[in-house]
Amino acid sequence: MLVKPRSFVDFYRGLQNKEPKNILEVGMFEGGSLVLFDKLFSPEKLVGLDIRREPIEPLENYRRDRPHIKTFYGLSQNDPELRKTLGEEFPEGIDLVVDDASHHYEMSRATFHSCFPLVNPGGLYVIEDWSWSHQPGAQTDAHPWFKRPALTNLILDLLINVPNSPHLEKVTLHQDIVVVEKSLTPPETDIDLDEGHDRLRGHTLGSL
Repeated sequence: MLVKPRSFVDFYRGLQNKEPKNILEVGMFEGGSLVLFDKLFSPEKLVGLDIRREPIEPLENYRRDRPHIKTFYGLSQNDPELRKTLGEEFPEGIDLVVDDASHHYEMSRATFHSCFPLVNPGGLYVIEDWSWSHQPGAQTDAHPWFKRPALTNLILDLLINVPNSPHLEKVTLHQDIVVVEKSLTPPETDIDLDEGHDRLRGHTLGSL
């Protein structure tokens, strides 16, 4: 089942000219988006992972005769071994990462630090549903995530790093999607989003 609005599908159609050949999806939910990416991009390698332990049967049926697709179940987006596991799956790097997992700040930030170093120069890192905390339904303590930090904090982390980070080419903000484009000539060192906090003229970034 594809659980994405039409605007998201149109967004990914707009990336077809990028021709990503190695794609990672973090958070498969019902499995439909992995099939969508396979249909849109005809990738050479397509990997999906999810914290859920039970396989998505229709997805497993779909990929049975498609060896370029691999799924990981029971693997959390903040698993300390995530980078090692994905490095083995993508020895040539990743062209497109889609984070559609927890939408929680701390976990999504950990995922970025694990996965972005594996993105190829000029590759894209997409974060979906970043604006959930600003929706009308999230404004009262009846919302289950009311006390959780907004995913917007990760977007702010990215923005304050853009001016000086040699890893980041640009960050493009859409209504509910953020696209991070990696520099064409990134250094061999890993990105650290904490560095941007050292260049705030002595001020601190407010917590949402």
